[in-house]
Amino acid sequence: MMQPECNRYVKFGGMILKVFLGSISLLLAVSVCLAQSDGNKSNKKTPPNLSGIWMLDYSRSSLDPATKKKMVEYVLTIVHREPEIKITKKYKKSGREYSEEMVYHTDGRTEVSSRGGLRDPESVTRWQGSKLVRRSTFGPGRFDTFPPLETATTEEWKLSADGKTLTRTITNSGMIMGRVKFVFIRS
Repeated sequence: MMQPECNRYVKFGGMILKVFLGSISLLLAVSVCLAQSDGNKSNKKTPPNLSGIWMLDYSRSSLDPATKKKMVEYVLTIVHREPEIKITKKYKKSGREYSEEMVYHTDGRTEVSSRGGLRDPESVTRWQGSKLVRRSTFGPGRFDTFPPLETATTEEWKLSADGKTLTRTITNSGMIMGRVKFVFIRS
């Protein structure tokens, strides 16, 4: 028996419609995925570059008066190549020159200080938006004491919008408590 001509087109046309709708659905899904991946890239901001020579602004820093008088010519030299940040700190205190070098890694590697080459295995440095945050703990480690002898330090570095001012805030909690703010001006 012969099928009428219109039935053949309906069956054939139904298959074309399914293929067409399937292709459109696939194309739509791929474009949504691509749009999301482009959106994620634009949400990731490049961290600010802290490189430069920075002079301490004593008037805007929260150092105690005795320290301000003793510690002079305080200069930071920062070489910032993500994920490594090398900071050389030079100053004079009571007529004697001091120099310290710190290397921070924003990818979680262990950091070393030039103060005796001591390692702080519990330090972590990460970017939180445009702010560099380093957290570390120091204490007896495996021993529980009362009161706790552990000190937690949070160090925050923030570059001003115009790139001319760098603020370093150090907050200690636990056995040693306090907060100090260093404000540096780009030279």
